Amino acid sequence: MKKIYLLLLPLFFTELICAQNQRYLDIKNISAFLKIKPVKKQVAGEVELQFILNQACDSIFLDAKYMEEVVLKTSQISLKTTSEKIWFYNDFKSDSLYSIQFEYLARPQQTLYFNNWETPERAQIFSQGQGKYTSHWLPSLDDMNDKIEFDLSFEAPREYTLISNGKLKSKSDFEEVSRWTYDMQKPMSSYLVMVALGRFDFEKIQSKSGVPIYLYFDPRDHKLVEPTYRYTKEIFDFLESSIGVAYPWQNYKQVPVKDFLYAGMENTGATVFSEQFLTDSIGFVDQNYVNVNAHELAHQWFGNLITETSSTHHWLHEGFATYYALKAEREIFGDDYFFYSMYQTAERLSAASESGRGEALLNPKASSLTYYQKGAWALFFLENKLGQSVFKKIVESFLEKYAYQNVRTEDFIKVAEEISGKDLSWFEKKWLLANTFPSYEAMRLLSTNEFMQKYLALNALRELPLEQKVEDLKNVLSAPVNEYLGQEAVIQLSLENTHSPEVVALLKLALKSESLLVKQSVALHIDKIPLTLKEEYEQLLYEKSYTTQEAALLNLWINFQSNRANYLELLKDKQGFYNKSLRHLWLGLHLATPAYKPENKTVIFQELNQYTNAIYDISIRRSAFSIIRQINLWSDESLLNLIKATQHYNWRFYSFARNLIKELAKQRELKEQIIALSQQVEFRNKQFLKTILD
Repeated sequence: MKKIYLLLLPLFFTELICAQNQRYLDIKNISAFLKIKPVKKQVAGEVELQFILNQACDSIFLDAKYMEEVVLKTSQISLKTTSEKIWFYNDFKSDSLYSIQFEYLARPQQTLYFNNWETPERAQIFSQGQGKYTSHWLPSLDDMNDKIEFDLSFEAPREYTLISNGKLKSKSDFEEVSRWTYDMQKPMSSYLVMVALGRFDFEKIQSKSGVPIYLYFDPRDHKLVEPTYRYTKEIFDFLESSIGVAYPWQNYKQVPVKDFLYAGMENTGATVFSEQFLTDSIGFVDQNYVNVNAHELAHQWFGNLITETSSTHHWLHEGFATYYALKAEREIFGDDYFFYSMYQTAERLSAASESGRGEALLNPKASSLTYYQKGAWALFFLENKLGQSVFKKIVESFLEKYAYQNVRTEDFIKVAEEISGKDLSWFEKKWLLANTFPSYEAMRLLSTNEFMQKYLALNALRELPLEQKVEDLKNVLSAPVNEYLGQEAVIQLSLENTHSPEVVALLKLALKSESLLVKQSVALHIDKIPLTLKEEYEQLLYEKSYTTQEAALLNLWINFQSNRANYLELLKDKQGFYNKSLRHLWLGLHLATPAYKPENKTVIFQELNQYTNAIYDISIRRSAFSIIRQINLWSDESLLNLIKATQHYNWRFYSFARNLIKELAKQRELKEQIIALSQQVEFRNKQFLKTILD
């Protein structure tokens, strides 16, 4: 053991010294030519690294995960590779500009995702480098504290469109491939580098300030472009005006991709987001891209222009992006929407705090609820305390002072104190350092709004018996109806005996409302339908809201068996949201209604099963699996697709699939079916099945 220790000691100290040397490294530029080979799931790269050292040292490294065939093209430099890094050795001098060229081959197991290359017309590639993962396909620095200018060129199959950060300088077409060259003019953290490849088209619009905005889409989804990207220009113009600092990048792109890991990702100048946010005009009412659109765009300032030094200061990204997204939505949807949204998050934060699960904003391991919602609340409170004009000047000065740099919370506080002329230690103590959420102060602030005064007064009636509040509820549900007050009134009615004449009368009043959301609230909360309400309730099937139609169809189908065929016939051509949840519900109810078109059952069953296939987005597949689970009709096709889904890269989807398989394996017949199908899957799937079947 002693000899082994002595042998390892020099290597240990060498790497320790190299790691210390890294803090003197200032990478100016990474230029790369990247050949993407989709069928092989490979990236072959040629890289030029330009850097300066602030102090002489003998080595530097780039983070590079599992790179192969690394070949140095620069003389007088030596190289060593590990599974994590590429090391470069030389007698490096301080204040000298160095250039190193090398080649490599990557077979990324994460971060760069190759989708559906067995079906070329649906094939896509996209990156997701959040935090520190770009180094799985492009040698770079996982440490977000080093800002680098990236200039990337790509070679990829000619029939696809390739999108990356920056301005497209050139595109050249050859027999089988195209070459795309993108230019960035400003530095950024490595995790914000992106690439996406697919059958994309785009529409181009322009901000008020002249920034080009590219809205990408699959040509098959061209009818969804307007409602999906609705208000994009308004959001962009509002954020530039409200923040007070010009958009910091050359252009802005938005790209929807299949099976994305999150709602969206704010890569520099190029947001990638999940296809599940694609919508038509009817779906827009209930599920739209507006909040994600505004949130990711706000990150172009908060996270990209200025970047945290560590996760301790993550709220400087997420709290700001969440708050400015809500401010943008306030411009679009109004004050009531804004205050109701702030109230809802205050309730969640208060509940967490009261149960002992509260977290400080400066906790480096805090939850999303803390970073996003508590961060937004802290800024809302600070803006109201200091005044809008002072707050805007603080944000403007903060961004301008630290543009293209890394920041800490104390940097923001220092600027805020200088601009406001006030001691903000109280703000740090109460909003940044305390685990608890200041519920009293939050509610007091909300109560300054006239709408919230009415809402809180109505909400306080929940504990009263119906006879003591019937007139109040009647007034709320009489025209003109405020949609948020009306929803609260319906919720309170759902807690009563819904068959009583008083409740039915009030529900009929709600269903006569012109507010779609009030009527939707009846569909969502009144599942036991009185016969005296049946005629009015059936009108919900005609509402221009997929959420309303879906809930109403299920409730009516359950309550009135003799009318099931009529309800199914009425909605037979509806698809619903992008995830097809309304269509899947209809298919499931069709199969569960023996008397309704029995001659079509086989075709209907086949259609439902096909939506479990990997060619569809995970939102569509999950919806289909959920309906099949409810009717408990598993074919070999759907069960095999579920088994394969247990190894999907999206952790939410594979967790869903694994939990469902475990549940199904408790049924003897299904367990036997799973065992039989296990012979058709890959080794990883077999290993997982072994853990639940043995």
